[in-house]
Amino acid sequence: MIKIRYVDPNKISPGLHAAVECHGRSTTVYLLCGLRPQQRRAAFRRLRMSARTGYCPALPAPQLALARFRDRIRTGLGQAGAVFRSHPAGSTVPLMLVSAGAIAFLLLPAISVRAWHGPRPPGQLAVAAPASAASVGGASAGLPPLPGGLIPVAHAGPDSELLAPAPRESIGVAAFTSPDSTAP
Repeated sequence: MIKIRYVDPNKISPGLHAAVECHGRSTTVYLLCGLRPQQRRAAFRRLRMSARTGYCPALPAPQLALARFRDRIRTGLGQAGAVFRSHPAGSTVPLMLVSAGAIAFLLLPAISVRAWHGPRPPGQLAVAAPASAASVGGASAGLPPLPGGLIPVAHAGPDSELLAPAPRESIGVAAFTSPDSTAP
């Protein structure tokens, strides 16, 4: 496998634009930074000729073409990334996305979603149903509702009974009542 890397002029012998090193099964071609296209072609031609005469590792044409293609893609993406990082418009889109996410994080908890079950007939109060209390902790059937519309919920443990929330109309008076207290 052939890799292409770029080095400073003091890493390569003076007067040369490229050098080759072999590391096991991979070959690395070192090029000077900032070469013009003609200089790059001349450097690759000189490396191929010196490989044919045995002065450097072999550079098969298909592998070298694939390495040059990968290098072209890699350097193109690197230059596009540098432009994206340095231009003010490049940071605008990510900043807008982060800002929109922060605003959504702050505003969405303020929105409450309620299920609409249709209009209630006049005079009917919203009382907790035994089915909803049963889903919370498994209310025992046959227990009468407590004062204030609370429903006892059977619970195993130190507390023998838990209470379901009071209806919305009685929240100002007593939000939770116990079986020992009386309704107002």
